[in-house]
Amino acid sequence: MWGHPPGEIDDSLAAFDSIVSSFRYGADATTYLARLGSGEARAGADLGFGALVEGSLESADATQDYTLALEADEVLDAQLYGRGGLDTVLTLLDADGNEVTRDDDSGLTFNARLIHVVAEAGLYTLRASAYDAGDFTLSVETLEVTPGGGAIAYGETLSGFVLGEDGEEWTFKGTTGDVVTIAVEATIDTTLDLLGPDGTSLTTDDDSGGNINPLITGFELPADGTYTIVVAPFFSDIGPYDLSLTTGE
Repeated sequence: MWGHPPGEIDDSLAAFDSIVSSFRYGADATTYLARLGSGEARAGADLGFGALVEGSLESADATQDYTLALEADEVLDAQLYGRGGLDTVLTLLDADGNEVTRDDDSGLTFNARLIHVVAEAGLYTLRASAYDAGDFTLSVETLEVTPGGGAIAYGETLSGFVLGEDGEEWTFKGTTGDVVTIAVEATIDTTLDLLGPDGTSLTTDDDSGGNINPLITGFELPADGTYTIVVAPFFSDIGPYDLSLTTGE
């Protein structure tokens, strides 16, 4: 279900991993240490956006909890980087201790990356865990969501952000016989659906693009008119993506 993003998809993620990979000992150690802190923690919370903290888990059954005060419609982006290949897990709990969402391997390699749109304001618990004992670094940020959808033309690559199961719709003008290729690159698992001018689904794809990205390639349009591309999440994934549309043999 989960994939590993190319570096250009999220420069902040690449920068974060570059810093963390050297930990306290490499060339970036001074920068890394300067970033350590609880971030902009709100009242009643341990951490806030901008937090970068270190921790340790003494066993595979151990957990480390951090309290966050979140507002409705904010997009939480939490990453749990395990040192030495530690396979990490992040779980978000509401004020009553109920699980809201959970992530295992959405980050690079076996690291957890939890992206969540907050439905209700309140205090939440971010729980760090792993499949073994080890040390970790936790980053807590907010994502600025730029919704996609709308018009796209041949030769363009545009960005979007899927928040719900319906995904986002893009439209383009096509001519009978045009041979189109539609590609998505994303940090999450997405699907593609190409609809004809009459709204009928012409072709779909899930993982043909590699790294669980969808790809529709070499599809010949059957008629003149306005076509619709639907980019949707697989299961309930949330996150950014890039959509490319090209034409030619």
